[in-house]
Amino acid sequence: MAQTPACQIYLCVSQLPVSKAPALLEEALLAGQAACMLFKPSAVATLGDDLTRDLIALTKRHGAVALLENDAELAERLGADGLHLTDLTLPNETIAGARGRLGDRAVIGAHAILSRHQGMICGEAGADYISFDRRAPEDDHEIGPISDIVRWWADIIEIPCVAWHRGGYDEAAELIAAGADFIAVDALIWQNSISPRDALDRLFHLTTKP
Repeated sequence: MAQTPACQIYLCVSQLPVSKAPALLEEALLAGQAACMLFKPSAVATLGDDLTRDLIALTKRHGAVALLENDAELAERLGADGLHLTDLTLPNETIAGARGRLGDRAVIGAHAILSRHQGMICGEAGADYISFDRRAPEDDHEIGPISDIVRWWADIIEIPCVAWHRGGYDEAAELIAAGADFIAVDALIWQNSISPRDALDRLFHLTTKP
């Protein structure tokens, strides 16, 4: 029986070596399992605009959505499909501004940390998805609060949610089981002892069910 994804993979790029970035990204995309690729500011700063533009184009050729973080002008200039917003002091104005700059077809996501209220405000303002994570160092792998809010959100809200992964494959499985529509992963794929493609294969196995 064919497997149906329980949630999709939202792959983050926060830091890749310039010389290896195209090959690593190509390898990850060839797996055919990443629905979205978020190029974070630290990656863009290291890779530069020209290489980031090429990698965005590569991402889109493989059928994945390419997003940048917060900077609508840069997203437009580099040809990204949309924006992931983390600066949401004024969510209505911020989301409307991004939509006005990038157009109705752009994907606009909003990061609500662990706030149900913020998530609902951003959803009402027109965000296409809401993401959740803790304010904590990256090496803090506690995901209980993330699982709790994802489970609550999935039960009552129709807007897709992204669970920000921390830790290893066991933690990923817990977030998927909580009902996340997307699981956002970074170090699990790029800093693994196995190749990005093999790491994605292993994660994809967790996101599927009979």
